Amino acid sequence: MIDSLAGGQTILVDALDEADGPVERTGIAEDLVELSALPSMRVVVATRSVSVADAGGPDALLSSLLVTSSASPAVVNLDDDRYFHPADLRQFALALLCQDGAPHPGPAEAAWMGYRADP
Repeated sequence: MIDSLAGGQTILVDALDEADGPVERTGIAEDLVELSALPSMRVVVATRSVSVADAGGPDALLSSLLVTSSASPAVVNLDDDRYFHPADLRQFALALLCQDGAPHPGPAEAAWMGYRADP
């Protein structure tokens, strides 16, 4: 995804760790690093925490993005406890089970109806 942000451009890449293989991941990472060097460009990359744990390794995906430590201020580890709120998780799970906000929640008599009837 590319979007404008304050006169510049933002590139958002989700699930870089799911690219076809290590060669592809590294190539994409190198391209993103080059793009991030442009003054009007902002690059945001999402990847799994497994890559964060291996951030210091020579072949690690985050190393390819020039991130050398999982403690880097460039890393936001969403698995960190400070981002975990059990009440929010329960609310999200209930919304999914009840199909809240779904324009077409599924066939009648499906499980979502039972969850809506008895939360």
